[in-house]
Amino acid sequence: RDSVTGVPVTLNGTVQYSMRNGTVALDGFHLVRPNVGEARFIVTVGAWSAPFDMVLTSGALAALRVVKQPFSEGDIIQPGTLLPQTTEVQAIDAAGNIVIAEGQLLSAELVFDDPQVYIAPVGGPAIALPVNATTPAPDNRPRAGHGELNTTDVVLPQVPIRSTGVASLAPVVVDLVFGYDYFLRFRLVADPSIEIMTAPFRASCPTNAFFVNGESECRGCNAAMSTCNGSDVVMTNWGHWRASTEALTLYACPIPKSCDGGSETGVCREGYHGPMCNICDPRWGKDFTRRCYECPSDAATAAAVFALLSAFVLVLTGYVVLTVQNWTAPTSRAGDSAVVLQLAVTYMQAMSLMEYFKWEWPKAN
Repeated sequence: RDSVTGVPVTLNGTVQYSMRNGTVALDGFHLVRPNVGEARFIVTVGAWSAPFDMVLTSGALAALRVVKQPFSEGDIIQPGTLLPQTTEVQAIDAAGNIVIAEGQLLSAELVFDDPQVYIAPVGGPAIALPVNATTPAPDNRPRAGHGELNTTDVVLPQVPIRSTGVASLAPVVVDLVFGYDYFLRFRLVADPSIEIMTAPFRASCPTNAFFVNGESECRGCNAAMSTCNGSDVVMTNWGHWRASTEALTLYACPIPKSCDGGSETGVCREGYHGPMCNICDPRWGKDFTRRCYECPSDAATAAAVFALLSAFVLVLTGYVVLTVQNWTAPTSRAGDSAVVLQLAVTYMQAMSLMEYFKWEWPKAN
């Protein structure tokens, strides 16, 4: 049985003992974060038991420990808004025990990681980008080292350590910039060498918006043209296109079926490429609807040309014959056929020229 000033404590690990000449020696006896004060323990061996008292005292404050982060998984931290959670920092000694340092003050700072510097290829300049240290460098270029922490202009209050050994910082408004890692840094005012930082956090946006690294405001997502998830990733919807992942302008493809959705730039379907997927691939061509179709083989093309020329010769021959006959018998049935044939030829000539005019065909209701 064990108790500390009436409050139960936890024994961690196996307590081994040995008895020699009526004396019991305990081995591996330790407590998990007990309260400061007197503790009475009772050792029972068979039918015999004996109590002993222990006085627990606080060690010297040697370090700080974050026991509650300023954010939880899934929290959205927008620039100029409150941090989602109260931050809690614990005072501990060199062994990790809680220290009762009531009344001592901790200073709090909002710091950020400087942009990382990347090494460019031979002959090219170095590029500085405010990105997370875990983010791959552009073109897989090696890093030139980790940036240093800088203090922001955000003024945070000092927080006192309470009788429980914990200091709490209530949610504060933070002005963040997208693309940087931020931390809360706590230092003991009496000894600034004793400090601790929270886990890194970043600014983000609601799921119906996106952000641009280096800015401090969320941008609205055009739901008709794109899909957003609150990050800097914007996915194009079906039938839309943009020039690159950094481009902020999206375009509706002139031929909707030429642009696939679900990508950051808008992937062109087979047979299309170029801006807005409006250019046909090699050996593909457009018809009068401006859609791209794969060109037939050379043999098929030659056969089609021969068939068309043959048909043209037959039509032309019939046209000449009927026209001559109509000249001598204008009211005959052959004359009527010649007129119909002339109209048909004229119609076919007009239709063949329509592709050269950018006309918008009426849409079906």
